[in-house]
Amino acid sequence: DFLRQNDIEPHVEGVKNKGIHLILPKLNLHCGLFITSHDQKRMIFILPWKEHTLIGTTENLYNGSSDDVYAEEKEVDYLLNEANQYLNIELKKSDVLTTFAGLRWLPVQKNHTLTTLSREHVLTEHPAQKGLLLTLYGGKLTSYRALAESIGNRITTHYGDFTPSRTTDSTSWSEATTRFSYFEENPRLRFTSSR
Repeated sequence: DFLRQNDIEPHVEGVKNKGIHLILPKLNLHCGLFITSHDQKRMIFILPWKEHTLIGTTENLYNGSSDDVYAEEKEVDYLLNEANQYLNIELKKSDVLTTFAGLRWLPVQKNHTLTTLSREHVLTEHPAQKGLLLTLYGGKLTSYRALAESIGNRITTHYGDFTPSRTTDSTSWSEATTRFSYFEENPRLRFTSSR
């Protein structure tokens, strides 16, 4: 969106893949569950997370504004229905403490469905009037630190004053989110209550 708003043609075409997660009370799971959806097209996880349970995720093509992403009722119903296929208790909407949704950009590939598109990142450079414009397309949350390090190193190299990235010395996302209250305190994450 940013590139096109500033008359910069993207080097890679992609789609926005929307996914939601549910946070529920602790279900006394001793390990995480990775289940296959009843249509056999994707994996869903049910994970113990601190004093709660995290269930996710959906995959849906999203064409709306990136600023207006939230968990829709049909997506919440889908995850609860899938989880209930495997659990020995029945989860209801009233059990959901909160939801959150996000977008993942995926590169368009011929003969692929949304579920089979690559999750690997693509890093491109664009000529800029005052230096360097790097665009990171896609990628996975689990590789964010490696991506940050390579981007930081690329920027400092470009400007001729190479200082190795210190991302490995800083607080990680997982450390920052060890408290459930983190989600309640951070309005930028755009969580919605399902109660």
